[in-house]
Amino acid sequence: MTKKIPVSHVSNGTYHFKFPRIKTIYSHIPRGGGTWFKRFLYISEHQLQENEVPLKEGAVHCRKYDRVHLKTFPEHKDYFKFTMLRDPVERLLSAYRRFLLDGLGHWAKHWGCEEGMTLKEFTERVCNTPDEEADIHLVSQFSLVVWEGKVLHDYIGFYNNFNEVVDDVLNKTPVKIKPLKDSSRVNQSIAGRDTETDKEIVDMIQERYSKDYRLIKIIKKEKSRIGWTSNFSKELIIVP
Repeated sequence: MTKKIPVSHVSNGTYHFKFPRIKTIYSHIPRGGGTWFKRFLYISEHQLQENEVPLKEGAVHCRKYDRVHLKTFPEHKDYFKFTMLRDPVERLLSAYRRFLLDGLGHWAKHWGCEEGMTLKEFTERVCNTPDEEADIHLVSQFSLVVWEGKVLHDYIGFYNNFNEVVDDVLNKTPVKIKPLKDSSRVNQSIAGRDTETDKEIVDMIQERYSKDYRLIKIIKKEKSRIGWTSNFSKELIIVP
């Protein structure tokens, strides 16, 4: 049985990290490259050296962070609030590889999934589980970004343009962060996609995460039209 998580867990302060010294709030979307960003934000906030915070999930996630509720974003007018979206197919493939193929099947059991599941079986289980009952790693990105029909972030980047996002964040914050010299880590989930992901699976994911695709489409349109660099007050109305 899938572990149920209350709706309030999706949009509460759990995954919106506040860094007061560098005046930055980062919304960490699981399986979206967030651990890498959160590490550098923490290092910059506490003025540490890179080797003091290894790039390991345990070393990054076990730190103490200030957290805020998404609805409080307008109150943080002097903070740069950003996040990064990822194509839902790539995000689900990343979850499948990480938790069912890389020896972390004990995590998947919390989602009602079992080790040995095929990608199709995993996709069916995930796509039949609504956000209200899904683990945080599998909820829609829409649920983590949109509050009462509004996008309240100042900047939203895209995982497949990782280094571009890094450059943009560098220009907006005092974060000490290094662009990736090797993009293979970012693109690793794409490798083999054509052979692993058939149309039926893609169709299931696109239907389950239809709000994510709509959000991505709108953000890309806005970014090309006005540039997604608001003066800390941009609110993009999105009808669910």
